[in-house]
Amino acid sequence: YFVTWDDDEIPAIIPYGFDVEIPLEGKLGDKYRVYRNRNALPLAYTYDTWLPAEEYEQLDSVQKESALLQAVVLEQDPEGLQKAQPAFPEQELPYEVSCLSDQVSLQENSFVVTKDGASARLTFAGLPDSETMLFFKGFRFNGTRTKDLYNEEQSIDPLDLYGKEKWEALSEKDRKKMNRSAEIWVEPTGVAITLKGGRGEEICAEKEFRYLSPKNSYYWGRHDFVNCFGYDAQGLTYIDITFPYRGIYSFDSMKLFGRPMEGFAEAADRLREDTVQDLDLHNTEETAYATDHVTGTITLEQPKLLLLAIPYAKGWKAYVDGEEQELLKANSMYMGLMLQEGNHEILLTYHTPGQTAGWLVSLAGLLGTVLVLVVNRKRRYRSREV
Repeated sequence: YFVTWDDDEIPAIIPYGFDVEIPLEGKLGDKYRVYRNRNALPLAYTYDTWLPAEEYEQLDSVQKESALLQAVVLEQDPEGLQKAQPAFPEQELPYEVSCLSDQVSLQENSFVVTKDGASARLTFAGLPDSETMLFFKGFRFNGTRTKDLYNEEQSIDPLDLYGKEKWEALSEKDRKKMNRSAEIWVEPTGVAITLKGGRGEEICAEKEFRYLSPKNSYYWGRHDFVNCFGYDAQGLTYIDITFPYRGIYSFDSMKLFGRPMEGFAEAADRLREDTVQDLDLHNTEETAYATDHVTGTITLEQPKLLLLAIPYAKGWKAYVDGEEQELLKANSMYMGLMLQEGNHEILLTYHTPGQTAGWLVSLAGLLGTVLVLVVNRKRRYRSREV
């Protein structure tokens, strides 16, 4: 499911395949829109090809998404499964950059912004029946104080919009105000860059991505961003980028991709060809949020890997037709089970690692405490007799 605000002023970015709108009643229906994905995959589905994890990690973020539709990513060679040669339908789109004011300029691999809220535009020939994605690799931000713009530093004022002459032209009051502001200035450690994708006079999609610098307490090392503008039947023709603060927005690369969606639904259908039947998570109404017991059956005409969309953890064990079988880490985070052709009964069980040892240690500690209390009591009794 996909949930978005019911706001006609801000176009919602609906991913491809989420085209079944579910009506909501009452106040919720006035605030939200809910869409169902007709290409959604079940909890357990199958792959007939695989891709080594080291090859997968060499792909860029856009290619990884396409690869997962075609092959399961594994850290070891599964016996009986063919190695994939994935195809990547994404097309890199050439674009032209135009700055929408003289307060922003493109300097090699960076946008230099001298006024809050300045914007630049990428113009391109979009692909019909496709998703459009803007990919920043190695994105960084360094803020600039207003006063520093007047120091004739080319790196922060490449168009010479400011300078010492304009500093001298300011009133003494304005210079004092700017000096005080510079003394208390704190560089922003987080920025929200606004992106608007459009075609002609129409804004088709609007979103933002947030960058946190290493100085931010919530920094987690992210410098690569894929911004998807959703599916568009006609194709976008421009993207506007609005920068919230003065400073240098640099990047290792900025690429634009169009992903034709032809064949996407068919690829999802192939993954759903062989799925687990009678799948039971053995939940009750009281414990519907968790399970430690999963069962089901599956019939295969050829060897396949069964992917279970359950996070991989060492506490899980798998049994196929009553015999324990190794669980593989699949697609970086899920569990995979290699199966041969035929009818199979699947059983998964979970036990917290170290739980038994923990109970034994706790029991030993409790018995030791009781023993110490008994010994101390006997000693006190004997001392009273003496």
